[in-house]
Amino acid sequence: MTVGLKKRGFLIDMHYFRAFAILNVALVHTWKQPVGVPAAAWPYSFKVLREVLFHDSTIYFIFISGFLFDYLAYRFDVKKYYKNKILNVICPYVIISTLIYLYKVWMNGGLKFSYLQTMLYGRAEIQYWYIPFISLVFAVSPLLLKIKKQHFIPLVAIGMVFPLLGTRTTIDVSIGQYVYFFPVYCFGAACSRSYDEFVTVCEKYFKYFSGLAILLSGLLVFLVYYNVHGRYFLLNTESIYYLQKMMILFCAVKVLQMLKQRDIYVFNLLANYSFAIYFLHTVVFRCCGSVLMTVFPDPDQLYWPVVGTLLTLAALALTILLSVGCKKVLGRYSRMIIGA
Repeated sequence: MTVGLKKRGFLIDMHYFRAFAILNVALVHTWKQPVGVPAAAWPYSFKVLREVLFHDSTIYFIFISGFLFDYLAYRFDVKKYYKNKILNVICPYVIISTLIYLYKVWMNGGLKFSYLQTMLYGRAEIQYWYIPFISLVFAVSPLLLKIKKQHFIPLVAIGMVFPLLGTRTTIDVSIGQYVYFFPVYCFGAACSRSYDEFVTVCEKYFKYFSGLAILLSGLLVFLVYYNVHGRYFLLNTESIYYLQKMMILFCAVKVLQMLKQRDIYVFNLLANYSFAIYFLHTVVFRCCGSVLMTVFPDPDQLYWPVVGTLLTLAALALTILLSVGCKKVLGRYSRMIIGA
């Protein structure tokens, strides 16, 4: 099945949003003390700040996935679609996960999870749960193209209520994850179908979205700092994170609209290598941390808020360099191996 839709132009603002999304995802995993450093070395206030700013950044990642899936539907061919997902998503996931699994077995002599569990549930790295999760979303995505816009938009509006149940289950692939994230994927697709209206809303109500983002962030600071966790509708911390990240998402779209006339080299790098960065950033961060701990074996020698921030920036820079280098060496096979 090929969908014959009119070709649409390249959207630099959404391209930059990919950069914004992967940067947030990477920071939640790397702006912290490395392995071997006592948790007490990293001030509790910084932990709270990291959680409030970057936890649940998967929302950005899945939004842009849904947006681009629908936006590029003009050239959609179902056979090519599934082939590309297998080659460019599943293959790098299996290759990199296998290498990490073998390395950990070699270093530790055994792991908590079997190889099959590692693959099925994304246990090789903390962020790898997303690939088994999104694989099912990709599998059913072609069905979304069969729903007409006049029916799709109202259905998505109803679906956006479900994440308020706060059913996210950390890094487990579960039904709760789909209840929480799949509506955001569909929302991204809906925004693609009504792109001009979506951008207009983001621009028109920017001050309200930014105000709500600040208020929700303040509420989250309180909830996270005092470790308050609700269980019910709108009292669950994940529900508040969902609302906060959606407000920030709207604000980010507005800001990126203002920047779309500029050619921002760093944004282009982050966007072009976003999937490779996703796969590699925690590995590089761990290696950087090991080098640092070799040079400074006593954690008390360092002021970790500053050193940790510099370590994070170094790890992200090296991740980008590694991604670029791998692509040059691997050539046309790079997407199948590292995802870029």
